[in-house]
Amino acid sequence: MKIALAKVSSYQSWYKVPSFALGYLAAVLEAGGIEARIFDARYFNIEDGRLAKEICDFQPDLLGFSAMTHEINRVALVAQAVKSKFKIPVVVGGCHLTALPLETMREFPVIDFGVIGEGEYALREIAGYLSGSQAIENVSGVIYRKGQEILQNHPRTPIAELDSIPFPAFHQYYKEGNKSLANQWPYPVLTNRGCMFNCAFCMRVLGHVVRARSDENILAELDMAVSRYGARYINFADEIFLFNNVRTKGLLKKFIEKGYPSKFQWSGLTRVNFVDEEIISLASQAGCNRLEMGVESGNDQILRNTNKNITVAQIENAVRIIKKHKIKIASYYILGHPGETEATIKDTIALAVRLNTDTIAVGIMVPYPGTKIYEWANENKFGYRLLSKDWSCYDKYGGTALEIEGLPLKKLESFQRKAYLYFYLRNLRIFDLIKFAFSRYKGIFQVIFKR
Repeated sequence: MKIALAKVSSYQSWYKVPSFALGYLAAVLEAGGIEARIFDARYFNIEDGRLAKEICDFQPDLLGFSAMTHEINRVALVAQAVKSKFKIPVVVGGCHLTALPLETMREFPVIDFGVIGEGEYALREIAGYLSGSQAIENVSGVIYRKGQEILQNHPRTPIAELDSIPFPAFHQYYKEGNKSLANQWPYPVLTNRGCMFNCAFCMRVLGHVVRARSDENILAELDMAVSRYGARYINFADEIFLFNNVRTKGLLKKFIEKGYPSKFQWSGLTRVNFVDEEIISLASQAGCNRLEMGVESGNDQILRNTNKNITVAQIENAVRIIKKHKIKIASYYILGHPGETEATIKDTIALAVRLNTDTIAVGIMVPYPGTKIYEWANENKFGYRLLSKDWSCYDKYGGTALEIEGLPLKKLESFQRKAYLYFYLRNLRIFDLIKFAFSRYKGIFQVIFKR
């Protein structure tokens, strides 16, 4: 059996980072003796029309997509283009279908199977069903068509032993003998799955319970990334990597013992309430040169409304400590939280200017299915009003799905532009503004110069 694993294109195709979803799916299929080929249009900068052609040329027996909400419409179009050439079943996984399984199957008849939650072993079992060795009724975590009916099986238990999953099949991205991409771009590593927090804007597709790989398993992948792919920079892409706990501190100490700081530097996401002198000092010694944090708002009441459970004082303290240890900081903000007003947005912009982190990203709130924001928007709570059910509008950079009473979308977009401009100009970072514009030229036209 041959399986094509695909992801549609993106305006951010300049950022060459492999897809975890496709990498892990391919690895599990390959371990099961199934030929799997990755068609990552974002990574390889392939337009959707060419993507469909390349998939057809491969002539797979099954076509699988990983799709976020704003991608699902285009996934259906590419799937239909492939099906118009020859009839093959299509399976879709990812956060959108996980949040709205029945609705997605009804809206997009081109989808034959949906995977809810983690997909590695569910996809392999769907392949077993298609080859006649597995009953579809026994495949947990899937929704599928049977005649005119749509049936949903019982939920799949999250994978408890993450060490049992093979390393992602990144050999399909970093070709043997060509280490240039692994040298130029971060090599991504996922050390855990799940998030214990309940931010109102976040859809936790991997669950609320944090499941971690063993230190030995993580270290083995890092060694392989360096020796096989020539990785010189690692991005720990966990929802939270730098926990302030015994496990994380033990892992960082092993980085130091193995001499990793002389082999690669790394970045990862933390939370401001996890930041103190001890953990940041240890991270610095272990090779960390960049940390990412979700600041979200510069107003304490808004932070409470959105269930972020941090304070502005904690944010300022965390940034002070990280800067003290000369680690770069990327801070992330959202405009349009529950209860947001012009005054609270101005608080957020003022905080961003005051913190003066190395980079920022400012998005407009999107009511992603599976979140409290989506629920509140559908109920018109907190003054929210849905502007569209066109899923292509559900993108926090350039999206047009939501507005708030007193803050129409045009005004939110105006504040978004001001946030970027004030951040760079008031900190006299003209060169950084120019560099930001050039490195993200397509996004900048959507975000800063949008009219």
